Amino acid sequence: RYETESVEISITRLECTHATTEVKNEKDATCAEAGSKSKHCSRCDEVTEVTPIPLDKSKHGETEVVRAVEATCKEDGFTGDTKCKDCGETLIPGTRLTALLTKATTIKVPKKKLSAYKKLFKQKGLSSKVKVKGY
Repeated sequence: RYETESVEISITRLECTHATTEVKNEKDATCAEAGSKSKHCSRCDEVTEVTPIPLDKSKHGETEVVRAVEATCKEDGFTGDTKCKDCGETLIPGTRLTALLTKATTIKVPKKKLSAYKKLFKQKGLSSKVKVKGY
């Protein structure tokens, strides 16, 4: 014959002292966003300390070239500024590109094509910079 008995058990946990910790969730700072790192108790995983990491203006992400203009025969161009996509800082300033024809140039073309070339350069506004001679 069996008898049913109820037993009550009570478990008392000692409060964790967070004696040992480890760094988790470390996020590096960038030029546009602050970072942080947190210490967690190795035993109970409770966050014991959060340390903010300030912006780091030297850590840029993707870059883009803006305001670039190709040089033409008549007009100067510009290489464009290289900027950080995250914070917008100009990392590499652009430089001027000199027009391709800066002084009068003489070209030689077959006599059969002479009038076509002269007409072309006149239409492009280059007749003062380009002299066309036939051979």
